[in-house]
Amino acid sequence: MGRIEALIETVRDIPGKKQRKNLVGTLRQYATLTETGASVLAENVTARTYVEEVFPNTAPRDFLKNVESAKKSAAKILELIEDDAQKMQDPKVQEHFTKLNEAVRSVQSKLRESWKQKIDGRVKAFEPLATAAKQAKMAGAEKLVKTVADLSSQSKAVPVKSSDVARMKKINNELDDSINNLGLIGKGGNFLKSATSGTANAEDLRDPEVVEFLDKHKLWPVLSVSIR
Repeated sequence: MGRIEALIETVRDIPGKKQRKNLVGTLRQYATLTETGASVLAENVTARTYVEEVFPNTAPRDFLKNVESAKKSAAKILELIEDDAQKMQDPKVQEHFTKLNEAVRSVQSKLRESWKQKIDGRVKAFEPLATAAKQAKMAGAEKLVKTVADLSSQSKAVPVKSSDVARMKKINNELDDSINNLGLIGKGGNFLKSATSGTANAEDLRDPEVVEFLDKHKLWPVLSVSIR
């Protein structure tokens, strides 16, 4: 028998049918909320491990702090109501339930947000390059465009199991391979990478090697919106 179930049995001995019924109902309601919160907390603690496997140092800094906060609130609730089950309706218990729910929600939302920011950041970094390569009809451009799209589709898919990690690592490896397969080497290749990220130096356009690269791949039309 779980701790909440044991408390419910204790409540059954309280005099007064209506009061008993109300307390039992409240205990069962909070038992459900607590079990759900514990489940969400456990899932996100596991997910954090998988997130770190894909992108080290991505999890929010206050992640563990919020996990500990949730655990402390849950422990305090049990401490209060085990002493006296009728304290379930005490404002202090309600306050700790609020803190518990807030901590659990924070753990979940902030991990999702950190994951999305990481994915969106990589998409933002490589999408212009994929677009430029496609417009220039460079070999391997279609593969890069597809891989960037695959990456973008994962922005809300926080990994929760090892197969999710394997899928993300595969996408990241394909992204690296796709970029390498474009043949962006030498001054010309480096210039295009910088141009698509908005960090290129216009002075480089005077370099014969850069000009030759742009002529070869017919990239001049895509540069007007890429150089700052």
